[in-house]
Amino acid sequence: MGKKDRHEKKLQVYNELQKNEEERLEVIKEIEKNELAFDEFHDVMLKGKQLLDELSHFWRGVEASAFLNDTEDTLFETTREAEKAFQEERECLENEKKILYEQELALNKQYAQLRANKEAL
Repeated sequence: MGKKDRHEKKLQVYNELQKNEEERLEVIKEIEKNELAFDEFHDVMLKGKQLLDELSHFWRGVEASAFLNDTEDTLFETTREAEKAFQEERECLENEKKILYEQELALNKQYAQLRANKEAL
């Protein structure tokens, strides 16, 4: 029976080696699957980063646009206020011009009166 026991022992070792080899191949397949999944994950992460960069660039554009719109609104409001102030100043100057003109007429009238009085004397 020694030969039979040795043969059984060899068969048992062979079966164990074959089982280990199958497990090793399974582990290799799992590693390869994980590597593929990691590569896909890495690609997705890169695409996500690219999208975040694009979104960030977009928001900088939106913020710049909002800033320009605010600036444009401010300039428009400032221009409107300046036009209003200019109009008010113009009206004041026109009123002063009228007053000066009326004063000039009154002085001319007084001068004519004084001249008439001088000639009458």
